[in-house]
Amino acid sequence: MVHSSVLGIASNAHLARCDYSDKGSFDPDSMKLAWICSLQVDGHRAEEHLQVIRDLSPPIYPDFMESERFSHRSSKSLGTLYRSSKILTLLDHSCLKYDEQHVNDEFMVGNYTKYAALTKILYRQYSRSTAALMRMYGAVLEGELASGLIIKTDDLYRTDYFRFGERCRDAFFKNVRQYRKIFSVLCGTLNEFERCELASAWYYAVFSCKNGQNRFLSFGWIIMDELLMSFSINQAQTRTKLHSAPLQNMNNSVSKLQVSMMANLELGWNSFLSEYFDRLQARSAVECSISPMINAGIRIILFGSSALFLNEKVSDLDLMIWAPKGVDLHAVKHVLASTLYKETVLKDEMRVAIIKFVLERWEVEMCTQVNGPLKTHLFRAYILANAFFWPTLYFLLNWGRCSAFVKRGENLFSPTNFIWLFVGFCLHKNFMSRIPTQEIKLEDLLEEANDMNKQVSLWDMLLRDILVNSSTSSPTAAQVLWKFLTFYADSFTPACFYGCQDAYDAINNTQLDDRNIGIFRGHCQIALHQLMLNRGRVDCLLVKTTDHSTRIILSRG
Repeated sequence: MVHSSVLGIASNAHLARCDYSDKGSFDPDSMKLAWICSLQVDGHRAEEHLQVIRDLSPPIYPDFMESERFSHRSSKSLGTLYRSSKILTLLDHSCLKYDEQHVNDEFMVGNYTKYAALTKILYRQYSRSTAALMRMYGAVLEGELASGLIIKTDDLYRTDYFRFGERCRDAFFKNVRQYRKIFSVLCGTLNEFERCELASAWYYAVFSCKNGQNRFLSFGWIIMDELLMSFSINQAQTRTKLHSAPLQNMNNSVSKLQVSMMANLELGWNSFLSEYFDRLQARSAVECSISPMINAGIRIILFGSSALFLNEKVSDLDLMIWAPKGVDLHAVKHVLASTLYKETVLKDEMRVAIIKFVLERWEVEMCTQVNGPLKTHLFRAYILANAFFWPTLYFLLNWGRCSAFVKRGENLFSPTNFIWLFVGFCLHKNFMSRIPTQEIKLEDLLEEANDMNKQVSLWDMLLRDILVNSSTSSPTAAQVLWKFLTFYADSFTPACFYGCQDAYDAINNTQLDDRNIGIFRGHCQIALHQLMLNRGRVDCLLVKTTDHSTRIILSRG
């Protein structure tokens, strides 16, 4: 935002009005504000301009302006770009915040531990002095002090930003030079190799603090030239690594995975809700086409992946048609074929009779069986009760589809069976409590079938809650996803866990054979490797493959 004079106020109001109005910059009020900005730039400063600006300013400002006034979530391009960049910044900062950076063994020489106590004391003193400088100048990271570029500068210093930055940088390096002198004094009576040992202890002191968030890496690089000497010594001889922390590496990957998952969901928020609303409208269109001609108090319910925000970009639209006295699918098929949907097909030779037709971009399948909607609402009950459930299931199901082992008509898992598998896993690990199937009633489904606003609001609220609270829930979505992959990648996991029980349709119960267990286990092992190699970036799991291959490039493995 611009913070000076009438021109700044007019510019801010113009930007906010363009975002607030559906007409954007062509809104009449926006054009008036733009004209005032033009006059202000040309030096024509009328007294009435400020009052006009106040009258034309919108009641709320968009989130990307970071105004102290009431703000709204902008759905336009600037709002999308703002949130995308903010998420990427959050992701990078999170890596800095949670990354338990490890000691580089190439800088460790000899018996450095004899100096460890002394260097830890010096490091604590350096940390306090640097933290005091950061508080004084309003810096968040020590890099801001070192560069003199303070991101959030106090209003008092905005007009003299670069001179203020020079003062910050000078104060920081004055402190650095002071500790370099202390190192030189300590080395006064030491030989060359002992200097390298002291330098190693100095460097190691940075990592003695368990809380990586409060780590000041600049302390180690005060003696960069001495560390390079240690590096040269180690290059001349083969050494066994002293420090390895696979468990810490795994924990780092999980914490970064959580941030990556939430970032992906934040970016997809609007598209989720928009797609869901389109599907609800399609359901409503079908109901409006049928109701006048059948006149039987029918209800049409959206169920399956479409109703759980787990749908693919191109997928079926699963609908159930219900009437108090039953529904004749032949009559429904006749009505559909005689109105808008010419190519309507009734498949009554299947176990569950369905009507198929194409509606805009969806292939609609309509049935009269209530089991599908009941399953969907049971899964939704688990989603509402457990913050980790939906985000974990969303990424696991998409990973399964991309890896080609979650697919209808295959010998592995259908999407519904995979959800049952995930439910069984979570119950086995005591991540959640079982919800009795008797609690899911058809009457509740029918009551909310026509209330589009209620259904969209419910999912909007749920997504907001997931983005705000899932990182603090126990367990987090990333922890559950990681444990799922670890559990099914383990060769000691009993074969009975590679199957699922359908609480509504026993005929859908699935148990993988030994060959398919091996395929599924291999995919889980590769997923774990990919997450480690990609530092917890969940995108690495969403690369589509065309077969059940579990190969991984040897150099990457």
